[in-house]
Amino acid sequence: MEIGIVHHMDKHKNKYHLYFFCWFFERVLFYVKARKFPPWPSRYNWLREILKTFLLALRENPIRALRFCGKLFLRENSGKGFILLIFGPKALRDTLKACEDIGLKPLLLFGTLRGLVIQNDFLSKVCSGDIDFGLFEEDFQKKHLLKEVLLKKGYQYCCDNDYELVFMHPKFHCLLIDFYRMSKIDGQVMINVGFDDDDDKYLSNLYFPSNIFYELHMVNFQRNKVLVPRDPEKFLLLHYGQQWRDLENKFPPRRKQTI
Repeated sequence: MEIGIVHHMDKHKNKYHLYFFCWFFERVLFYVKARKFPPWPSRYNWLREILKTFLLALRENPIRALRFCGKLFLRENSGKGFILLIFGPKALRDTLKACEDIGLKPLLLFGTLRGLVIQNDFLSKVCSGDIDFGLFEEDFQKKHLLKEVLLKKGYQYCCDNDYELVFMHPKFHCLLIDFYRMSKIDGQVMINVGFDDDDDKYLSNLYFPSNIFYELHMVNFQRNKVLVPRDPEKFLLLHYGQQWRDLENKFPPRRKQTI
């Protein structure tokens, strides 16, 4: 009897999901036809923002947006990483073009490099909503030029200090582009990473063998040519540990230095 009740509830739940998506796409068609949003009660503003984001996603990358929504409807994902997956490729392209124009050579690091190696895409399951780059010290000193170029493209910077530079996407401020300073010290490469823990801010100095970064390789990622470490798998192994391919293994322990 209980099994029958469960199946009955699931059946009605799927029916309600179908009704919701039919109503949702009716609103989409209304907007496309009228070219403006209908007046909605304020309590539905959150739904209006979802609709607005979805329309922008359709304009940016319709195939990927519909595929993502299909997986969401089938409960194959939780909706996490939507902004990065849809708008990340253009942000990556804008950033690489800006760096090329001023002669900088950024390389992919951390979660973005991990996504490239594991599935040649951004990792939506464990993504933190950012694109990670490294800049060697001689290039990091030219960050003011990078700021000028990206500001003209509509990006904003939310962090600028001696070890990190962070930009925000023009429309979605949850999509960040991080640049970390990389320094060569005694046969090693030190990467400065700042992060927040509760109310304190910390600086973590990560050390890697310098031979990982000899002869940087150029690879294709999201239809862009981008530099990566010579041995990306070794870099990921040292940073994330033996289980670096396990997407449940999100962040490695970091040595904290209060700033």
